[in-house]
Amino acid sequence: MTSPQTNEEMMRRMSAQIVKIRKDTLSKEQQACPVVGIDLGTTFSCCAVWKNGEVKIITTSGKRTIPSVVAFIPVGGENEDDPIFEPVVGEQAVKKLNARATRKTKSLISNTVYEAKRFIGRNLNDPNIKEDINKYPFAIVPGENNNACLKLRVKENQHKVLSPEEVCANILATLKHSAEEFIGGPVEGAVITVPAYFTDHQRQATIDAGKIAGLDVKAVINEPTAAALAYAFTEHKSQGIEKTGIIRHTGRQNLLVFDLGGGTFDVVCTCNQYSQNRLFCNMITDT
Repeated sequence: MTSPQTNEEMMRRMSAQIVKIRKDTLSKEQQACPVVGIDLGTTFSCCAVWKNGEVKIITTSGKRTIPSVVAFIPVGGENEDDPIFEPVVGEQAVKKLNARATRKTKSLISNTVYEAKRFIGRNLNDPNIKEDINKYPFAIVPGENNNACLKLRVKENQHKVLSPEEVCANILATLKHSAEEFIGGPVEGAVITVPAYFTDHQRQATIDAGKIAGLDVKAVINEPTAAALAYAFTEHKSQGIEKTGIIRHTGRQNLLVFDLGGGTFDVVCTCNQYSQNRLFCNMITDT
């Protein structure tokens, strides 16, 4: 028989996550300001909300996802020879980059950030960062505590060092704005998904990006965990989950979940246990 101490050590090594979902009565304030779910991806990002008993994907400019790209584009200023550069996000950033590429390719590409998620909460001493630092056209420079930061032009002859959190906040703010238009009211709370391998520091940096974007991050969930939960609700909705979200039947199911993303590939083993009004998911993560 395995000793209790050994069991505890195994649980710590496996980083098991227990997620419990139950029906709660929402206050009028909560109903008026719902919590959205955000997939802040390496290459694309999207946002969703629970509405009328199902998940609704919120579109931005008619599309379900936006490129995780932020470009600082000259928009003019008091002096035409010294324009101000402002951030544009997603499809708009890609289109503006393509439209100007023939004239100012080098300057615009070096002022366009993609895959900022790879740098969030990471140090320049990280071997992976050292290996990748020369693969990107934009400048990656040391910031506070030697954290990876991005050097971008904000005026014709002026540069500014931005943290990856600040860059990602532009993406989150765009999704927040789309969610507010879709819902017809303010959006303050959010749950953000992250790769399973993310360290505590990277998770906190993601929360900080949410704060910069004006979001109260209620939770940070592993991406494959979110996929497993989505499967559990979708698969069993016709078997007992009403629009209220109540699970009427009991049962147990073992799942192997693959989350193939633009930047990471995560695998999760999950055991879903269903009981009245509750769904328990025991997650054992391997990346």
